[in-house]
Amino acid sequence: MKKAISLFVFYCMALLCAGQHNDYAFRYPAGKNGLSKVGIYVEYDESKDEIPESNPGPGKLMMGYIDQAGKEIIPVIYDDISDFSEGKVIVTLNHRRGYIDSNGKAVTELKYAECRDFSEGMAVVGVRNSSDGISYGYIDSEGNEVVPFMFQEAEPFSSGNGLVAFGTEDYKAYGFINKSGKRIVERPYSFARSFSEGMAVVRGPNDKHGYIDASGNEIISPRYDFPADFSEGLAAVKMDGYYGFIDKTGKEVIPMKYAYASSFSEGLAVVELDGKTGYIDKTGKTVIPFQYSRADDFQLGVSWVRNDLDHGY
Repeated sequence: MKKAISLFVFYCMALLCAGQHNDYAFRYPAGKNGLSKVGIYVEYDESKDEIPESNPGPGKLMMGYIDQAGKEIIPVIYDDISDFSEGKVIVTLNHRRGYIDSNGKAVTELKYAECRDFSEGMAVVGVRNSSDGISYGYIDSEGNEVVPFMFQEAEPFSSGNGLVAFGTEDYKAYGFINKSGKRIVERPYSFARSFSEGMAVVRGPNDKHGYIDASGNEIISPRYDFPADFSEGLAAVKMDGYYGFIDKTGKEVIPMKYAYASSFSEGLAVVELDGKTGYIDKTGKTVIPFQYSRADDFQLGVSWVRNDLDHGY
């Protein structure tokens, strides 16, 4: 619901801007770097363009970026273009992807099957392999391929490490590498998640979950049925059918007594008790009573809630 409202507002702003600049089909509001994403429609080239059969629209959409004076910084020629991350955008042309910086300079060639946003100076990129799948590696902020294309899956860097999967289609093992591609833990895991606040969820050989730190040290031994990522210093965990919260030493700071618990956001967490949802603070104190059939996390001071009769913010 919140996402739909946000997208609607953003769409309306884009249309408003487009109405002020008739040269473009749309013009999004400028980002922190002063650049605006824009798009134009051009006629399809039937000899090379894939024309949608059901809804071809007014033509082929091409995108780029302009500055506040209307000058094209990134030419409006791309089939797709991302938002900026660490000063770079992902561009797509004829199914090939690459990166361009905020000055319009190419960081890489358009040669990748997949590209993802930069994080901590590194970006996941993928190339087609001999099995017509995709093998993943990493590039640095200069576009250098610093970690080889040897992984079945790869996630953005967090706390100085990247989560990767290797093995076969029948069996995937997960591990973490540093920016030189070296594993920080030699033993692979059957499941793991990226680092959050310096801690990462891993699954142990007992099929339970625990946490390691950014050096690969096991800080909290595998004993939980369900672990959430750390948020605001605490993590929601499930044990023996009930949820509670632990700190980064593994100490239980809020008892395991809830039927459900979300991660903390803006100092409050959604929890369920006796079939109703409410909000608690980091001491476990009830701040908003258990009166809702459903509730979401707080964002920018508001939260979506629902009771048996109505819903709202």
